This record gives sequence, C-alpha cells and structure tokens, in this order.
Amino acid sequence: MIINQVFLIFFLAFSLLCVVPIYGVEPQFRRIDATELGERYEKLWRLGQESAPISLPNLVAHLGISEGNRYSVIAMLSDKALSGGKRNWSINCETEKFVALVEDVFDKTFGVAKLALTSFETLEKPLECELSIDHHSTKITLPTNTDLNSNFSFLAFSCNEPFKAKREGILARDLSLWQRMNFRADGEDSNGMIPDSPDFVLGLGDQVYVDPDPMDTNGLSFLNGKKSDNFLIKTDQANLVESFKVLYRYNFSVPPLATALSKLPSMMMWDDHEIRDGWGSQGDEDTPQMQAYFSVARHAFIAYQLLRSYAPGAIDQAMYDKLVDGENALHRQFSRGQSVHILMMDSRSNRSMDKPLFDSSSEHALVTWLDRGTKNSSDLFVLTSGVPLFPSRRIEKTPLETEFDDDLMDGWGSPSNFKDRDKLAQLLSDYFVDNSEDRLLVLSGDVHYSSTYYLSIDDRVVGHEIVTSGIAHALPKYVKQVMTINDAAHNVGRFTVTPSGKIGDSASFAEVVVRQKNVHEQINVDLVFHVNGTKVDANPDHVLANTNLLFDESGAMSRRLWYYPYKYNYENALDHLDALKNLQETSPETIPAGSIMKLDMKLPKFNISFFSRLMFWRKPTIRSAIQAQSSFCSIPGADYNTTNAKSWDLNELKGICERLTESECPL
Repeated sequence: MIINQVFLIFFLAFSLLCVVPIYGVEPQFRRIDATELGERYEKLWRLGQESAPISLPNLVAHLGISEGNRYSVIAMLSDKALSGGKRNWSINCETEKFVALVEDVFDKTFGVAKLALTSFETLEKPLECELSIDHHSTKITLPTNTDLNSNFSFLAFSCNEPFKAKREGILARDLSLWQRMNFRADGEDSNGMIPDSPDFVLGLGDQVYVDPDPMDTNGLSFLNGKKSDNFLIKTDQANLVESFKVLYRYNFSVPPLATALSKLPSMMMWDDHEIRDGWGSQGDEDTPQMQAYFSVARHAFIAYQLLRSYAPGAIDQAMYDKLVDGENALHRQFSRGQSVHILMMDSRSNRSMDKPLFDSSSEHALVTWLDRGTKNSSDLFVLTSGVPLFPSRRIEKTPLETEFDDDLMDGWGSPSNFKDRDKLAQLLSDYFVDNSEDRLLVLSGDVHYSSTYYLSIDDRVVGHEIVTSGIAHALPKYVKQVMTINDAAHNVGRFTVTPSGKIGDSASFAEVVVRQKNVHEQINVDLVFHVNGTKVDANPDHVLANTNLLFDESGAMSRRLWYYPYKYNYENALDHLDALKNLQETSPETIPAGSIMKLDMKLPKFNISFFSRLMFWRKPTIRSAIQAQSSFCSIPGADYNTTNAKSWDLNELKGICERLTESECPL
C-alpha cells in the first residue's frame, strides 16, 4: 500500500512537471529592478573582497569627435549631480589658456549632456582641465590641435565586457588593455615607428553587455536563457530606463576605461550586446514587448555612445530630439583631413529575421561615403562593421548548436545574409575597380579573436579587413572546439579574400597607422595589435620578452618589449594595474608586446614550410605579422618570433625552440 502511494505521488509530480511547460507557465525566477541591479554592480565595484565599494562618481566625461581647436565632451551625470535643477557648467584648465564651453544637447531621460568646448589658443601639448557642474567635477585632457597633413594613427576595439558576477572585485575580466590605452593617450616615444599618441579611438560594437552572464540569474544580466529571451529585469519603461543608466554608468566609469576616454576622442557604433545577444537573429524581435525594450536600448545607445560622434555644434536639441524619436538607421561617417574617410555602419537598427541586413539606408550611407573621395589623389576608405564582413573562420553546426543558433544566423557569412553581403561587396568592388589609387580598410569585431585578410580583385590587392576583438576577454575554449578555421582563399563577389595571419585569441585592440607624404602618393597603412599576455598560472610579474619585433632603419632593435601575463586570483583586484603603471614609470624604454604589420598591397606567398618560415623571420629587416597568442620563444640572440609560425601547436613550437637553441621556452 505504501509503495502504491509513493508511486502515485511520484507519478503526479512527474505529470505536473510535464504539464507545466505545455500550458506555457513561465519558469520561476525573480524579476529584479534597477535598484537591485545597482546593488549587484556595487558589490563588484570594489578593490577586493574585504574592502568597501568604490563610490560611483557623480560626473564622468568622455571626449567625443573634435575639429581643430573645437572638442565635443559627453558628460554623464548621476541623479545627485542633477538634484540642483539648473545646470551650471564651468571649466578650469592648468594654464591661462581660454576655453569656452557651450551645452549643445541635454538628454534629460539619461542625464547625459553633449558639450562643445573651444580653445582660443593653439594647443601645442595636451591641456588638462577640470570640468564641473555645481559641486561635482571630473578631469579631461584636450589633445593637441592635429596637423591633418601629418602621419597619424587611431585605435579600434570591440567586445568590452569587464564585469562578471561570479568574480570578486572590480575585475571580472582583465582591464590591462584599457590601462595600455591610457599609456598610448599619454604619449610614447617609439623612435618614429608609430606616432607618439593616436588621434582617436573607434568602438566597433558591444561596448557594453546587457547580458554578460545570461545563464546566471543572480548576475548582471537583463535577460536570461540561451536565447537571452527571458526578462530578468522588470520591463516597465521607467525601470528599463533606470536599468540602462545603471549599466552604462558602471561600465563607462571603470577607472582605466573612463580615464582613457577622457583623453582620447572616441566614436562608437553598437552591435547586438547593447540590445541583447543575437539581436535580429532570434526571431522574436517584432513582438510588442521586444519592440518596447528595443526603443529604450536604442535611446540609451544614442545618449551614451552615438552622441559623441557629432562634431561640436553639429547637432542641437531639436535635432537630437528628432533623432531619438524617429530615425531608424544610425550610420555615422566623417573624414580626417582630405584623404581618410570613415563610415561606421549601423547593422542593428533595422535588424530582424524578415528584414535585409544591408537595407536602403545602408546603401545610401555607403554611396554617400564613397562620394567623399577626392579626385586625382589616393584616399583611404575605412568601413566598420560589427561582425566580420569577409570571414573565413566560422562556427559550424555541432551538438552545441542551440547555444550558437543566433551566431550562425548573425554574420554576413550566414546563408540567409549572402544576398545582402554580395550587394555590399558589389558596390565596393565597383568603386575600387574604377579608383585604383584608393584603398579599402574594413574594421570589424564581435568574434573574440584577431585576424587580418587581404582583399583583392583580379589579383590586385585593394585593401584589407582587420578583425579586432575583444578588449576585455579572449576567445573561450568551448568556442575554439566548435570553430572551423579555413585559411584557404575564398571569393565574395569579385573579391578574393586571403587570410594574412593566424588568428590571435588573446584579448587585444588594434592600432592603425596611416602614412602619406602628400595627397598624390599612395597611402600606406601599418597595423599594431596591442595584445594582452597569455593566461599563465606562474609568476604574475611583468615579463620582459626579447621578441625583437620592432627595428630601426639599421636593423637594430631600439626598444625592449614587454607583455603582461595575467591571472584572475588577485588578492587585490587592482594590483596589476598599479604594476603596469609602475613599469611604465620605472622602465619608460619599454613598449608593449605587439608587432608592426605592414598591410602590403601585394599578396604573400603561402607555400613556405613551417621551419623555413621560422628561419626566414630571423632576418632583422622584417616587420613581423600578428603577435597572435603571446607564445614567445624568448631566446637570447634570436631574431624571430614564433607567434608568426604556420602551426599553433605549442608543443611543436617548444620542441623547435629547444632543438634550435637548447634553451627553455616560456610557454
């Protein structure tokens, strides 16, 4: 009898578990509001497990686009900073140089102001200033007035996900590269190999993550589940607005990031994670709930990111309000001098399963951008895309396919997007066939690895694609297991795409160096990947590596290189940032591991054996290719770097090092 009762109870319980999903009862999880989300961020925003939370600043300022002696500043204010009602801005600089300040736009929903600053004297060196509103202040540094006819460089990054709820302290993921960006902003003497400091920085997408840990209901995610389709955040509009304020203010106030972007003008375009993972490839984007959510995410992106892309005085309050209320596509384009033209393409605003990836607004933006070209000169056209435009690395169908369904649909290389990709490729190829002196540079991110590709038409190289991703974390191991790597040349429309380097799966960001003597000469482009060191469990100190990647004209290496091997179990989560700063101050002759790669306009030969490639790269005149994995053979007197090798089998690399030198390899 007892057995029958137990069986009956078990049967009823099992039946209930089966019936609940049939009738669509939601899985039981507790929805949170903006207040609790802020409390969760605050627990992470601390120096260590035992220390008190770092107080979130009431005023944070990033530099936006600049034009000569005029600068845009995006100021993010807390509710406390706005409590006085009227906004009384002031600015005080370290010298007597006069700087005027005007408020162009104020977004009262998110508490973001766009300020136009004008320096009435030429800035021959960066000018440190204190920006204030009432009793709250923050520091910004106005860069020198740029000579538009000089060589210059700019930075590009993507995939900034600094927080992870399962970690203690401010660092869920490593932030050393943001500190590295600070060093570049402050100026470094590289003996003329690269400019002392970059002109600006481009955020290619995923600058914030609304879903950093979608499978962790106690984390920082707005949404939950493999498709990021179950709302953890209460979805009334007021709460959504406050939640996005929490998200952006904590992410954009992280000390190394906020400091770097207070010195370097930045322009940013969104990708899926500013909305949710795989936005446009999940199939439910047109539902009323998702559309209401999207409108808030879009408004937040415009306020915190897109607004910085408008030059001082280029947008007023009325224009801004119309932008927030209506324009669907958010493409941004601008020129640097006469010869460099940048289009940051918006591929998310109109995205859904039944809409084209490359729509009429995208086509109009592309044509307008190409019309910026100047006749009888050599121009560089820089196109940014959230996801790689010409990928040869892709995720195939696997037993884990439910985790990657949106990734399979999301890219330009997805069969559902072939038509749109081919249309875009056709417009590009038509232009560069007719304008043989111009160059194309595609910048993309999203995929958490770094790589480069030659883009050629009829055996003539017309440009390159650079994939740079991500700045806050490396390629996860489980992704490597399902990724198919195809290093063979392949065709996209009239383009032949040829990989020019092995993928780098360490955290990194790119620096593009543009060189041109005059407008009538071919533009030359060099590339530097600033790479964080490989993950190690050994000595957490900085490692000075004799990699000999940079040479002066005589062939002698003029400066030492360092790279930083990082690990996550710090007693004090900011220890390594202090160590980076100390290294920079005590060893100013060092520069980071990273190599100059000349983006040549001639296709390389790929029939060199692995061993021969090693021997070839011993020649000191070479400027090596991507430092992809920070897996150095640190061998005294050796003038090569095994990260350029044909194979990525670390055991093989170590064996070759030992056979060649009978010394140890710090792999």
